[in-house]
Amino acid sequence: MRPVSETQRSGAAQAAGAAAYADAIRRFLAGWRETIAYMRAHRDESVAIEREVTHASEAVQSKEFDLNLGAFSDDCRFDAETLANLKRSFADLKLTETPPDMASLYTEKFLR
Repeated sequence: MRPVSETQRSGAAQAAGAAAYADAIRRFLAGWRETIAYMRAHRDESVAIEREVTHASEAVQSKEFDLNLGAFSDDCRFDAETLANLKRSFADLKLTETPPDMASLYTEKFLR
C-alpha cells in the first residue's frame, strides 16, 4: 500500500489530467445519477437485472439491493458523517499516523 502522501501527489496529477476530460466526467456523473434514480424508481426490475448477473435468490438479491442502494447519494456527494468516518479510518487502520486532509483526496468540482 502506498503512503497517503504519495497517494495525494498521485491524486494531484490525476486531478490535473482529469481537467482535460471535465465534460466527459460530468456526462458520466449525470448518467450515474440517472441510473441511481432509475434503480430507486424501478426496484423490482433492478433486482431482476442484478439477479441475472449474481444468480442469487430473489430474497437475497432484494436484501442486498435494499442494503446497498442507500449507500449511493442522489447528488454523488459524500455526506459529512461518511467523510468523518473515512477520515478517522485512515488512522484507525494505521494507514497514516494522523487523519488526512480529506479535501486533498477527492473533489466535487465535476458535480456542478
